[in-house]
Amino acid sequence: MLSQFHFTLSSLKPTGFSLKLIPGDSPKSPLYPGNLTKQERMQRLINITLARSEYLQQRSRTNSRMANSSRSSTVAADPQNIRCSMIRDVFYFAAHVSIGTPAWQGHLLMDTGGGLVWTQCEPCIECFHVTNPNYDPRASSTYTRLPCDHRLCQTGFYDCVDGRCVYDVTYGGGDDQTLNGKLNDGVQYKYSYCMPSMHGEAQGDVVLTFGADIPIPLNLQSTPIVTPQGSHFFYLNLLDISVGSEKLEFPPGIFRANTQGTEGFFIDSGAPVTVLDENAYGVNVYHTVIQTFEFYYNSLGLERSDDSPYEFDVCYDIPEDWEDHDYLSMTYHFYPKADYVVQPKDVHYIVYDTFCVAILPSGGPSILGAWHQQNMQIIYDLNIKELHFATQTCTN
Repeated sequence: MLSQFHFTLSSLKPTGFSLKLIPGDSPKSPLYPGNLTKQERMQRLINITLARSEYLQQRSRTNSRMANSSRSSTVAADPQNIRCSMIRDVFYFAAHVSIGTPAWQGHLLMDTGGGLVWTQCEPCIECFHVTNPNYDPRASSTYTRLPCDHRLCQTGFYDCVDGRCVYDVTYGGGDDQTLNGKLNDGVQYKYSYCMPSMHGEAQGDVVLTFGADIPIPLNLQSTPIVTPQGSHFFYLNLLDISVGSEKLEFPPGIFRANTQGTEGFFIDSGAPVTVLDENAYGVNVYHTVIQTFEFYYNSLGLERSDDSPYEFDVCYDIPEDWEDHDYLSMTYHFYPKADYVVQPKDVHYIVYDTFCVAILPSGGPSILGAWHQQNMQIIYDLNIKELHFATQTCTN
């Protein structure tokens, strides 16, 4: 899917602003599926996670084939294989936005793995069917086309056509081009969110803050963002994982990212549930982690739950005297010495008299999903390519 856009950018001073992210199970969301039970809601989160993981694996396989092909300069991703990037099932968060003067209002689906900010505009030749009217820049008094001598038109992403600055960009497979510079001039390349609890009947909104509006918590830890060239995901240098107090001693380098996107570990708020690779350079990370939880809970004499309807492999009946502190925590050990601790309750999914270890297997890279980001403030500092985090009590 190739589109051509004409754009404008205001000159921004360092400032800040906030954007409300609407979860998919909120009545305010364009993705709202109707009133769901707690069990139906979790099944939907699992389905979104699995669809997103499958999409990433498809894209990684396409990238790998292209990298290994002697015709890589002419091989394009099959549109039938990348069409799933437009399927609603791979998205969880949406944002309500206004564009132009007078304001055009609509929703954007949040894809933290993509570099584009896109909505359908007039005039369009091959248009998608959309519920809202297309944004028409010709009707906006604050829209202007950039001249070819504008500084943005001097970079490799853009070109001058008939005296106007334009760019061509694809979405899905192939050559995604990031437009982050349109936003980053004003917000110092920083944004942040604090994920509130997801254990209730429905998740509350998440506030995404930018630039000067970001609150800086105490006890902030940091780790480098090590995204390979050509990727828009925020890969991290994960060294090891602990379950409770037991460090699992994974071999060095098994969480290292590669350029094909088939290996590594990244953070993605758009993936509701954490997934762990079943073949990370030959190591089954998922099995090792799940087995450690299983050994511990079996040693306590807990009864395995036989009626769990979910894809979670380890579920138990909750004993009568069970407390929140009886659950195991989980720690991601990042380079150089940053310990990301997921609190015991937030490692698990709890419903009525059953709990499950809330982790899914993956045939591709491992993903730190939203469930393991509960009550954690996350700050993305793209200026210095670092991820900062601190345990917080996140509210709506």
